[in-house]
Amino acid sequence: MFPLMCPSARHPPPADIYEPLLEALSFGQQSLNYPQFDPALSAACVINPRFDFRETHDAYHLDGELPGLTQKDIDIEFSDSHTLVIKGRTEREYHRTEPENVTEKAEDDNNTENDNKDVKKDSHRYRARERIFGEFRRTFSFTSQVNQDAVKASLKNGVLSIHVPKAITTVAKKVVIE
Repeated sequence: MFPLMCPSARHPPPADIYEPLLEALSFGQQSLNYPQFDPALSAACVINPRFDFRETHDAYHLDGELPGLTQKDIDIEFSDSHTLVIKGRTEREYHRTEPENVTEKAEDDNNTENDNKDVKKDSHRYRARERIFGEFRRTFSFTSQVNQDAVKASLKNGVLSIHVPKAITTVAKKVVIE
């Protein structure tokens, strides 16, 4: 006989049926509270910034989310006549210090009242590090010729906007044979 997949009051599931699910759900909490969490062991992420890519009759428009980046962090170039490459890097500085239970005596040669006061050392330990850092590279291909000399880009409030005008196409002209 097959076990019931949908428990009911008449046939309750075995007590241990939910155990793997509960272990999986509690894993995230345990990893955040694990006392030896070390952000230095976490590798840099490959970032994939999100872009809106739209086309009008005379241009292409790209708007991408790049929060926290500055102009010097981003490179925009054409790899060929139809392909735009946007690449960059974001960095975060994390310093690890061990929490210490040791206090130091305040040192003040002029005032003996401070000799008995304890000063705690400033220390911390990361419990989670969720802000991402690393390198990114996005490539966009255009279906028609573009005017590379007239491309304009701006970065405002973490949004990179790029305007890529289409090249003016010449109208085919029929040559009359005399």
